Formats: sequence, C-alpha cells, structure tokens
Amino acid sequence: MLKIAGEVFSKEAIDFIVTEIEKNDGQEVAILGNVDRNGIVCEVEALAYGNSNAAPVAMMETLQCDVLIHNHPSDEKSPHPPFERGSQGDLALRASEADINLASQLANKKIGFYIIDNACKAVNVIFKPEARYYLEENEVEDIFKEKGLLSKNIAYYEPREEQLNLVRGIINAVNASKILISEAGTGTGKSLSYLIPASIWALQNKKRVIVSTQTINLQQQIFNKDMHIVEKVVRQYLNKEIHYSVLIGKGNYLCKKKLTEIIRDREKRDSLFTSEEEYEIIFEIEKWSRNCQEGTINEFGGFVRDEVWEEIACDSASCSKRKCVFYSDCFYYRARMEAEKSNLIIANHSLTFSSIDEESRRSSLPFFSGIIFDEAHHAEDVALKSLSQDFSIQSLLYHLRKIYSFKGGKAMGLLPLLEKKSRLQAYAELQQDLESLTKEILGLERNLTDFIFTGSDILKPYLKESSSVGVDEEFIASVDFERLFDALSEVFNGINRFLSSFEFFASRVKEISVNREGIDVLSSISYRATVLSEAKNVFDLIFNKENEIHFVKWIEVSKKNIKFFYSPLEVGDFLANSLFSRKDFTIFTSATLMINDKFDYFKNSVGLPIATNKEKLEMNFPSPFDYQKQAEIYILEEKLDHSSVTKEKTELVKELCMMSEGGALVLFTSYYRLNEMFGLLKKEFQEFGLLPLKQGEAPRDELLSKMGQYSNVVLFATSSFWEGIDIQGDNLRCVIIEKLPFDSPADPIFKAKVKLLKSRDLNPFMTYGIPRAVLRLKQGIGRLIRSKTDKGIIAIMDERIKSKRYSSIFLNSLPPAKIIYGNLSQIVREAESFFVNRF
Repeated sequence: MLKIAGEVFSKEAIDFIVTEIEKNDGQEVAILGNVDRNGIVCEVEALAYGNSNAAPVAMMETLQCDVLIHNHPSDEKSPHPPFERGSQGDLALRASEADINLASQLANKKIGFYIIDNACKAVNVIFKPEARYYLEENEVEDIFKEKGLLSKNIAYYEPREEQLNLVRGIINAVNASKILISEAGTGTGKSLSYLIPASIWALQNKKRVIVSTQTINLQQQIFNKDMHIVEKVVRQYLNKEIHYSVLIGKGNYLCKKKLTEIIRDREKRDSLFTSEEEYEIIFEIEKWSRNCQEGTINEFGGFVRDEVWEEIACDSASCSKRKCVFYSDCFYYRARMEAEKSNLIIANHSLTFSSIDEESRRSSLPFFSGIIFDEAHHAEDVALKSLSQDFSIQSLLYHLRKIYSFKGGKAMGLLPLLEKKSRLQAYAELQQDLESLTKEILGLERNLTDFIFTGSDILKPYLKESSSVGVDEEFIASVDFERLFDALSEVFNGINRFLSSFEFFASRVKEISVNREGIDVLSSISYRATVLSEAKNVFDLIFNKENEIHFVKWIEVSKKNIKFFYSPLEVGDFLANSLFSRKDFTIFTSATLMINDKFDYFKNSVGLPIATNKEKLEMNFPSPFDYQKQAEIYILEEKLDHSSVTKEKTELVKELCMMSEGGALVLFTSYYRLNEMFGLLKKEFQEFGLLPLKQGEAPRDELLSKMGQYSNVVLFATSSFWEGIDIQGDNLRCVIIEKLPFDSPADPIFKAKVKLLKSRDLNPFMTYGIPRAVLRLKQGIGRLIRSKTDKGIIAIMDERIKSKRYSSIFLNSLPPAKIIYGNLSQIVREAESFFVNRF
C-alpha cells in the first residue's frame, strides 16, 4: 500500500532517515523504527548500511523494533515523483521477492515492514505494525488504591503511598523506554509494583518481559504466590489471560533419556555408581518423575549428591534435541516451549547473564523486549561470575574418576563401560591402549592428590589473613610462584599426554564400527576430556606473567582442595551493550542500592553511564514500617581491636542474647572470629536454655528452618547470612553486627580493584571500599524488621560508625529507628528496657 511518508512517520523520524541515507551515498540503509500509540513511527535507529541493491539485516536486533524500514535507491532519471507515475505505481518502491520473504518472517512476529524512497516522501507499507499500547497511568494506579483490583484479590490489602509512587515510576519507564533505578525498602510491595504493569504492557503489545531475580527460590515465590494474584488482576483489567513461566539453567532439569538408560542398563549403572544408596536414589527419582510437573531437582526436594544428579541431568553436550525419543516429553524443552509462549518469563540473574554470548552480546533466552532486575544489588557480582573461568584440583580428579577409577577391587567409570559396550576384548591392540589409558589416569590421580598437599604447603605462608592468594605482581615475583607453577605444569603435562593418548585411542575405536551404545559412551568420555582441556586453558591464563590490570587472578585453598580463578574486574561494557542499550526498558529494584542518598556506585558498577541512548530515572522509596516504634539501634562506643574477639564484644553478645532469650542473629565478617566467639559462649548459652547454632555445622536451609521453628536460637553466621533471611515474627528479635563489614585488605579481588581504581586517580576506599561495606551493612540490618508487626534491637559493635570521617555515610544508611550510643552497661540497660516494654 503506497502512502505519503508524512502519514506514517514523524518529521523528526523523516529527517533522521534522510540524513542516514545521504551518509550512505544514497544506497540502501536498514532502519529500525518504533511506533507511538497512533501507529506513527516516532523513534528510528540505523541498523545497517548496504549497497545499491541490498542492506544486511541482523534478525536479533530487528526483533526489538516495531517496524523494519529500508530504502530502495530512487530512480533519478525519472522526472515523476512516486505518486505521479501512473497506474503501474511506483516501480522503485515495489517489493522484491526477497522483501516479501523477509516481510513474511517479520509479520509472524507482529513486526511491520516499510519500503521508502531516498527522500522519504513515499512509503510502501508491506505490513503495518500495530500501534504501540501505552499503560494508562491513572487506570494502573487505581489497581493499587483502596477499592482497586488488588483489594479485591488480597485479603486485608492496605494501599501504600510508597508502592503507588514506585508504580508511577515503573509506568514512566515502561511507556517512555527508560532505565529506572529504584531503591524500595522492605514492605514496599515492589514485586506486584513491577509485575502488574509489566504484564499488562507485554500482553497488550504482544511482547515479552524477563523478570530476573537472585535465586531459584525467589523465582518460585514469584511464580507460585505473586503471579497468581497478577493473573487475576490482569484478567479482571483486560479480560485476557497472561501467559507466564519459570526458566532455570538446563542442568537443573532431569533428562529422561539418561535416567531411562541407567535404569534399564545394569552395566552402565554398575560402572557409574558404587553404593546401594545411589541405586536407591536413582530408582526413587524415576518413580517421582512419572508424576512430577517440572522435573527439576528443586521440585524433587530430596537430597541428591552432585555426582549422582549430573549423570541424569540435562546437559548441552549429550543432548540430541529433536532427535531424542523423549523430546516431546522433555522437561527442559517443555519449559523452554512454555517460555516461548509466555508474555513474562521469571528467570534468575545467573541464567540471564550466562545466556549472553560474550562476543555477539546476544542472549540465547527467548527474545524479550524489557527486563526487570529484582534484588538488583547482586547484578554486578553475578555477571562477573558468569564471565569468570576457574578450575579446581578436585574437579580434575572428579572428571578423571568418571572416566576411570578402581574402587574396592572393581574397575569403575566410562572406560570399563566402553570396553563392555564395544567388545574391545576382541581387539588385542585396543586392549593394550585401554590398559595404558587406565594407568595414565591412575598416575594422574596420584599426582593431583599429591599436588593438594604440595600446593597447600607452598601457599601456607600467604594464608594468614585470608584463605585466598592473589596471583599478582608481588606473588609472581616470588620463588613460591615458580615452585607452584612448576608443580602444576607437571600435572597438566600429564593431562596433555593423556588427552593425546585418548584422542588416538578414540579414533582407532571408531574405525572398528562401534555400535550406537559404544559411540554414546565414547562421546561421554570426550566431554570429560574437553573439560580437562579447558582447565589447561584457564591454567595458562592464570599463570601468564603479563600484567592484566582489568583482570584478577587468584587461588583459594581449603583442607581438601585448591581452586584457581580468572575473572574480569568490571562488567559495565558487557551489560550495557548486551542488555540496557538494546532493550525497550530496564528496571532495577532492590532494598539496598543507594549509598549516601545516591545511586552512583550501583550505576557505575553495572555500566549504566555507557548506555547513553537511554534516559535514566532514579527513585527512592523508604520502607513503610514504623522503625521508631518497632526497633532500636545500639552502637558500642568503646574503642576495641576489631581484628580479634574481645572480652567486651563477647560479653555484650552474651548479655543481649540472654536478655532476648534467643531469637538472635550474630553476624561476623570472619569465620575465625565466629568460631572463636561461638566456642566461648556455646556451653554457657546451652546451660541458660538457648540453642546456639553456627554456620557450617548444618546446611543453610536447615539452620534457618530451626530459627523459624524455635524461639531460643542464637545463630552465629557470616557471608551469605547477611542477606536472604526472611524470618517474620518474634523468632528473630535481635541482630548483632560484630564489626563494620569492610572487605579484607588481603582479599585478592579487593586488592586488584584498588589497583585499577588507583590507576584512574580515584580513591579506592571512598569509591569502592565504603560503598560495598555500606550495602552489606544495610543488608545485615534489614534481616530484623520484615513486617509491620516485627520488633527488636540491632547492636553494632564498632565505634568507627560514629568516630571516623566517613561515619556519616554509614549513619545515613541506617533505618529511621532510635539510635543510642553507649558503653557495654549502658547498652544492656537500654536493651533491657526495650524488651520489657515491647515484649
């Protein structure tokens, strides 16, 4: 359909298009366009520049727009403008067969297709995109108000001004294609605030939105709780059904093919598993799989050892996709197909970031137009992890033992299974090769086991302040680096010899026309060999002596393992150019994003300044809880040694925990000090009738379950327990912070980041050390008040929060509760008064 360009383009869009075509000397240009609520193309962006006959089209980028536009270079010899060429129409704008094919593909995705002349005076509308749907601010706000749709679907619903303001910010960001950074305190109701507008927008525009959160448990909470409410609200508001789904990493799903093979194949089962307990769990999983819904390890719920689950889990290496006999009933592909049909996909940060190809910056997730990051303060760390590379001595041993091991007088692993499946006994030379391979593996196993002791001895002098050693200039210059390098080089030389031997062996096995079962086993061994080869590549990166200021290399040592890491120090460019600059809108929300009333640290950490094509909104919504009535904060003023467990700190922890009769969470920044204080107080607490627990003596979920079940628990914890704990009610009524949670100066990542910041003439302590400690403190304090009926005390045993020049930054981050400064006896008296009057 031929139209005047002014009928379908804004003037600004026409001016931009003409300029881009002129830049390309009048040749073809592919342009992405977005339409407004009237169907007018108002936003345009050049996609690619071609020649006089064609312009390339990148499909992933095209899927982000409402309409694809390209010019057919004008026939300058013709004296007639497009609308004066008679009944034959404008030949210059006539669609070619290639145009029609591309337009058909895009039409299936509801994306329009326009052909224009060089002056952008005429347009041939091959497929018209639907006008963009914009959220009606007043109508969506009404959902959250008194007598709104939420009040009809949630018993005892109470409108909150903080939530309404957050909803307004989200509507603005979604409608105007902006980036929203929002700190929303506990109790704001942020989940529904973003889920409802995003669902309406996605459904009405026939687009898809990703909601990315930190953990699989949070994904399930949104799916099983929040989305049930959203589903009802959207149905009542639009009279339409919202389609939504959960997607997690492939390795979390059960593979029916692998499970069936193990159940049916006794030889395979006996080669992979050694104990009756492993047999029993396999058969238990098989029975469960007949009636389960999702087929994930989380849904199974029971404890499954990693090495058992790996043998029956989905993985890309062994997956035959559509060729698999179980494809139509595959748990993973069923979830993937549900995601393809969904308006809203609930993912996690790890999956979101690991799905992005590092080179092309494209995501392998079903295409999405907008993304929402809940628990956004984790974005940088998870993105860094997705880009990092590592290997450990135990992981190398694990994969070697999967190939071959000798236990209890019995040969185990994939090589013995290959021997049985391929009948290698009939080939004397192959039998010899097989024996040589098994001897090489056993030798490697001894060398790796020895290296754990050798490496630990070499690294021991560097582990006084931390369990990690940075592979930095100082360490590289030491004799110990050379000793470690030589010892590990010997190990990898042995691995390389094994890989060469196996490659030769595998080629000879294939020559004898091995059956299908044998080929499958050989493929499994090849996968393990690839893992070993990739570890060698990481080893080369870590022990490269060149100074790489944008990367950090370090080694972690534990009792039975040594682990090696290589990671970038920054992810801003990666995130900005793969997500924030490319998506319709991006929303970040968390209870802890601001430092000293500013978002600068967060914005820089995830690369938002790089996303220059998007306007940013910044909003802060404090918690609606009444902290003045619900909590008090005590700050110990005594100057103490924060590198050790002091008598004063131990005494204050004892007094507060006994006074509160348990219900206490004591947070440390050091396992050493945690264990020392726990040892000093455990017996006394037990005699008093308390239940002292410490991180590491049981799984995290088990410890938190006991705290939620019993009112007399005192939990000593560090690291991950500073956040993610949501115990409402009186079972958590006392949070004690042992010291301000600064990173250890000996931490390799911290040291490398400090060096990078100094190279840019920045103050590392103020731009990195302080912000990280403030965010961690906000998380720790946030464990106490989780509902409007919670109450309790917070004690911070670190006078630096008041006495140092940076103290105001920390004090500004505290919730608006009454703050009381004092010595040990004064704090005990104030706490006693609080518990008497409030409980």
